[in-house]
Amino acid sequence: MAIGVTHLAASLSTPFSGYLVWELVRRRLTGAYAAALVGPLWQLAQPALGVIVLTLVFSRWVSLDGSEHPHGDPSQGQAVRYGILLCCGLLPWRSMSQGICASANLFVVNAQFLRRTRVSPIIYVWVELVAAALQFIAIFGIFLTVAICTGLEAQPGWLQLVPLAMVQLAICFGVQLASAAAGVFVRDLQHVYSVAFQILFWVTPIAYRPDVLSRAPGWILAWNPLWYLVRSYREVVVQGEWLAVSTWLSLFGAAGAALLLGWLIYRQLQADIPDFV
Repeated sequence: MAIGVTHLAASLSTPFSGYLVWELVRRRLTGAYAAALVGPLWQLAQPALGVIVLTLVFSRWVSLDGSEHPHGDPSQGQAVRYGILLCCGLLPWRSMSQGICASANLFVVNAQFLRRTRVSPIIYVWVELVAAALQFIAIFGIFLTVAICTGLEAQPGWLQLVPLAMVQLAICFGVQLASAAAGVFVRDLQHVYSVAFQILFWVTPIAYRPDVLSRAPGWILAWNPLWYLVRSYREVVVQGEWLAVSTWLSLFGAAGAALLLGWLIYRQLQADIPDFV
């Protein structure tokens, strides 16, 4: 694990690598909107509109009172707006699904650059990660701003959103690294991920209360890292709670496992990627 982390860090250690990642991220975010009036801001228009509609409009129609508390705690008498709860789960899911699905054909799309240059393929995984991170930060920032404007009180516990986002990105990076390498040999992987994330959305309490799954096998939530992220985001944003040590250990464990597995798969396939890409 230490060797893998060292190699991943070394891929960005030189000024050239850092500049290359930033330049590719800039092109990734602005290339398709070069002639547009507001440029890459169009990428935020649709998700931002969704956040505003859910937070401002939908929250006024549906609320969860104490008996329907999102974490199954009837003792919480404070009404919780459904739109805010939904965004706390929907935004991380959307960011992870888009980033991981796009990574499945990442090396195939950049095949000509991989053949003609000696740049490490990991650079392109970094580009996808940084681009997704910037988009997620911007959209989540819009969500928090709208939520505050509708009456949600900012809490000191919101500082935990920074390490939470880092855990989310670490999980994404590990899966993206494995997916980019495996996608060279399994070209249907992107479609498999698309279906898998739809299933993951419905087996994770994002749009409904956790007690809906009371009759389902316990492992569905116990081994679902997305649920731990969703629950943590809700506890931090809605309730302003400081997460328990056990929660952090579970999150860091999931991130470490994703990074280790991603690195092992990439290292196993790395030598054959130029020949099959």
